Amino acid sequence: MDRRKIVAAFLMFAVLCMFQSSLSNAQVEQRVNFYAWTDKPYYSPGEKGTLFLVVRNDRTDVDLKIERIEIYYPWFSFTQNGWEGNSTKEPNFMIKIRGENPYFGHDNFAVPSDGRAVSGAIKVKIYVDKTPFQYPEALNQYYEIPVNVAANPQYTQIKGLDKIETLLTIQAILTIVCTVIIASTIFLSVRRPQIVWEKEE
Repeated sequence: MDRRKIVAAFLMFAVLCMFQSSLSNAQVEQRVNFYAWTDKPYYSPGEKGTLFLVVRNDRTDVDLKIERIEIYYPWFSFTQNGWEGNSTKEPNFMIKIRGENPYFGHDNFAVPSDGRAVSGAIKVKIYVDKTPFQYPEALNQYYEIPVNVAANPQYTQIKGLDKIETLLTIQAILTIVCTVIIASTIFLSVRRPQIVWEKEE
C-alpha cells in the first residue's frame, strides 16, 4: 500500500515538473527582434533621407555580436559607377540577452534622380557571431521596410491634336459668320417700312 502511494506521488511529481518546464519554455522568446523606419513618410527623386535601425536580443541563452548589416534599397542596381543603392555596416556591437544594451544605428541614403527612383521595400539582413549567424534565419529572406518615392508627372501627347485645333477654329469662324447673318437679318427686318392700307373713296 505504501509502495503504491510512493509510486503515485512520484508520477504526480514528474508530471508536475514536466508541465512547469513546458510552461517556462513556452514563455521564453528565442528571437532577435529588428525594428526600422525612415525619417519621412515619402521622398522626392534626388532627396536625401535616413533609415533608423534598432536590433534587440531577446534570446535568453547567449549574447550576440553584430558583425555586419547589409542594406539594399529599391533602386539597387549596377550602373556605370558600379553597384549603387546598397550599404554595408560593420558595427562590431555586442547585444546582450533579454533586450539589454540594444543596437541603435542609422544609414543615410539619397534617392536617385533618374528612372531608378521607385517606391518599394528596403531589405535588411543582420549577421551575428553565433548560430544561426544571420537574421532573418532563412538564407534568401530579409527584413523589409517600405519606402515611398513620389512619382514624377508623366505627360502624354495626344495624337491628332492639330486636326482638333483646325476643326475648332473652323467652328468658331462659322459661328461668327452665322451670328453676323442673323443679326443683319433682324436689323433689316426692323428697318423695313411698314405698309399702310388706305381706304378707297
